[in-house]
Formats: sequence, C-alpha cells, structure tokens
Amino acid sequence: MTAPKGHLPSRYTTEGVGSSFHRVFYYAMGLTTEEIHQPHIGVVTSWDDTVAIHDEVRAIGDRIKERLWAHGLTPREFTTVPGFDGAGSAAAADPLLVSRELISDSCELTVRGHCYDALVAVGASCLSLAGLAMAGCRLDVPTVIVGHIDRSDVDGLAMAAALAELGLGADSVASGEPGSSRIRDTAIGASDALADRLARRERPRAGITQIALEQAASTLGVYGASSEPFLHLLALANEAGVTVSLRDLLRSADTAAAADATTRSSLLDGTPAGATPNKKRRYAYLEDGLAPAGSICIAPDGSTQVTGRARVFTSEDAACRHVDHSMTADDVIVLIGQGPRGGPGMRTCRRLIEACERATDRTVVVVTDGLAPGGDRTIVVACVTPEAVDGGPLRDVADGDQISIDVTSASLEWRSAGLAEPPGGTLAATDEIPPTLWKYVQLVGPASEGALTHPGATAENHCYADL
Repeated sequence: MTAPKGHLPSRYTTEGVGSSFHRVFYYAMGLTTEEIHQPHIGVVTSWDDTVAIHDEVRAIGDRIKERLWAHGLTPREFTTVPGFDGAGSAAAADPLLVSRELISDSCELTVRGHCYDALVAVGASCLSLAGLAMAGCRLDVPTVIVGHIDRSDVDGLAMAAALAELGLGADSVASGEPGSSRIRDTAIGASDALADRLARRERPRAGITQIALEQAASTLGVYGASSEPFLHLLALANEAGVTVSLRDLLRSADTAAAADATTRSSLLDGTPAGATPNKKRRYAYLEDGLAPAGSICIAPDGSTQVTGRARVFTSEDAACRHVDHSMTADDVIVLIGQGPRGGPGMRTCRRLIEACERATDRTVVVVTDGLAPGGDRTIVVACVTPEAVDGGPLRDVADGDQISIDVTSASLEWRSAGLAEPPGGTLAATDEIPPTLWKYVQLVGPASEGALTHPGATAENHCYADL
C-alpha cells in the first residue's frame, strides 16, 4: 500500500528536514528508508501476566504486525494496562473505570506522541475493549478493535459484538479455541480491514451515530449483559460527540432481549465462534424516588414488582455476610458508596449477586450506586444517580425503610420509616485513597452519563486526525 503522506499524521516524524531528528531514531531501531516513509500503524495490545488470558493476545498482535508489513504498512507495537476488572481488583480498591481511563489515555498519548496514522487494538475483556475503542474514537484515525474473549465472559463477548455494530470491531476470537488457525485468520481479517479503512480514510466517529449506538445496545440486551457495557456505550458516544441517553439505550436493550429466538439469534452475527447469549433478562431505566438522575434496572424475565424493607450496607463484605446468614424474606439489599466517586472508580458487586443467587429460591432485590451483573433470581438496580457520596437519596436510606420497584412502569419508590440512622452520613469520596484515585475522583462525572472524565468531542478545538 502506498498511501500519500500529505494527510497522514506521521508526516510530522518522517518527512522533510524538520523530521530528521525523528528519522535518526527510526534508523537506529532498524527501519529502512522505505519503511520509515510508509504509513505508521499503532498496534496496541493489553498483554501481560497479571490477568487471565491477556497473556495470549501477544500472539494475535504478532500476527497482525506480520500482515501489516505485507500491506506495505509499518506497524509500531506498544502495550497498555489490561484493566483491573478481575484478579487486579483488590479488596482495598476496585478501580474498574479508572483503568478504562488509563487505557484510553495511554493509547491516545502514545499515538499522539509518535504521530501514528491508524490503530489496531487487541483486548481481552469488556473493560479493555471499551478503553481501546474510546482511544480510537478520541483520535478519530482508522481503527480496528479485536477481542480475545473468554467464552464465559458475557460482558466481553457482548462488548465485542457491540463494537462490531459500531464499525469499530473485526472478527473476534474466543479464548481456548484449539490451534492457531483461528488466531491467524483473526489477525489477517483485522489487518486487511485496517488497510482498507486507511485507504478509504474511514474514521471511527462516522460510524458512531445514535442509531448505531441503540443497535449496539440491542446486542447487549441479547447477551444479557450487565450494567457495565452500557456505561461504555455512553463513553463512546461522548468521544464521538454524539448525544444519546441511557434511557434510549436500555429501551433498545429491553426490546431486543424480549424478542423471539430468531430475532435474537440474528443479532449475534460476527461474534466469536461458540459464543451464546445469557438467559433472557429485562432492562429498564428507572428515574424516580431513589434515582432522580437515573439508574439501570436488570431483572429476570417475568419479575416485575417487588416491595420490601431496606437493609443498608456500605461494604460488599458486610452485605454478603447478611445475605449468607441473616437475610429475611422481605429484605431489599441496599449497597452504597460504590459509585464512580464513592468506590472510587466504581465497584462491581459480583460477589453480592452470587450470594443472593445461592441464598434463596425467591426473587431478591439489590439496589446500588455501583455496577452489578444481573441474576436468574435477582432484580438489580445499579448505577443509581446521584450516588450516595454526592448527596443522592441513597445517602438517606436506613434499615427498615420501604422500597418498591415496578420494572414495567419503571418506578423506584422509597419511603422512610424513621426506624434507624442512615449510614450514608459517614461516606466521603476522598478519605484515605491513593493519589491516582484521588485525581480520578476530582474529574469523574455521574454514572448515568457514562462516568466521563472530560467533555468529549463537542468541546474539541481540533481533532488529532486533522493534524
């Protein structure tokens, strides 16, 4: 491929007398004159030894580089953090969305600093795929995102499929597939797609429209995704300068989730081989009572109305102990202090949902300002906004208060019983947290808007791709 350098950012580091300093370094790294003057492609992977299956993405990155060379392109590999959404989430800190920002920011700075012309990114989780996609949209250079996802990772599979709907994805490969042919084919497909997008000067933001985002949300609904990927779609919309509401995304997800089997299957084209959707769930946007600025409700199919008495906790450990040993039939578990600022970084209460699933054969309700997956017998109201540390109504909920949820009418009502002192008064967003999390707390916005840390494309004076 011989794309002209006239419009490519890499002309600032490879062309003319002013770039002689940069070319010295390229020659020192073994590049030939021809390779220096070809378009430069950033190849970023999240490979490392700290998170399961991320170590395998390096093989995909190596194959991608081989194919890019064959296209007459010059690949330049770099890495980013894998995302702290598994083994990296210690009890003392669960910086889920903080690592999303680290991924997108580090990719942006690397591409900007080296003036790369396009981006191929390989991630292995919902979080890493989201951060990589955000970087591609922020830079607005031709971008291809490849997912290497564990078959059991519903959110990861859903996010990979959603990115394909947005025109950012390529064929993904499920972790554990035997042999190397699937990895080779995936790498070839991604590299070919990137070369084509570069030749056509296709930019990511062009595919991020309200309609495309709602279609991506439909894919999340078919998979039975948790609350997390919906926040990532809001963040992608922000990077592209598109206005879309959480209400619209959840409506699309619910419509798709409630569709017949044939329609649901038609939304799964292009996903990793062997991937299957989760059990059918319903989605609703609740903006009432406890959530005046919105929340995400995920309910088992058929569960619509529940009324109970609040049991309020400020830690997941305490909530799990209560569920395991002393939960009563009308308890509504309220877990506060888990949001973008209260977490900080937004905690995912997976262990609590797992405890509720095994504790009883009846429907349990969990209300939280953090993230949460759905359950087979658990109605989850997550991302309640404003969060407790920001003075939202959740801060004033106390044990014994009445909470009523109606999924069909999208209502979340709360009545104080005045029986106990609310524990939310003890919460503080910046008490004894590490410096990186402190900085995040100063910047992050509400979960119902995607937990954003910057105003997005609408506030840009210029776009990197237009250098």
